Amino acid sequence: MLSCQGLTIFPSRYLACQIKLRALHLPESYTFLVIAQTEKDILTARTLADHAIAERKVPVDVAVLCKQAVLSEQDFAQAFHVPVQFALPHFGQKDIAPLITPLFTIASEKFTGPFFTAPCEVKYLSIAIQNLLELAILLAAKEERPLVQLAVQRQGNNALSIAITATTAQIVLQK
Repeated sequence: MLSCQGLTIFPSRYLACQIKLRALHLPESYTFLVIAQTEKDILTARTLADHAIAERKVPVDVAVLCKQAVLSEQDFAQAFHVPVQFALPHFGQKDIAPLITPLFTIASEKFTGPFFTAPCEVKYLSIAIQNLLELAILLAAKEERPLVQLAVQRQGNNALSIAITATTAQIVLQK
């Protein structure tokens, strides 16, 4: 067992992943993908355990970081036939117009820096986003019309919201 800052990984995770894949009624060929993801998770956990978490917040364009995370998970998502989308809701040309001249044309999604830059711990934020995306992909894989979307939205001038949504079966909580 490997434990670090509240994160615990058990050696039997591979078996749990196989059971989950069987429960999803997916072909055995997907097992290797989950094994690869599990190995990556174990490496990440070991890295976190071996290196003290020294908070180093740097200004980063969170929209670019999230878009890159979506792009890096495309192969995993395609293997499960789950489309993964990136969105910047309520952000467009009207937002960037005051900052550019009429002669300079650029798509709003390529000019996110002034609007989505925030001080954050890039390493840990990217790990969290990638793992949440992978979980959302696995949850959506069983659905008839699966979809995972990562959206970054400004909330006022001081906050950003990162939302990962997935089509999943309705979850009923029982006591």
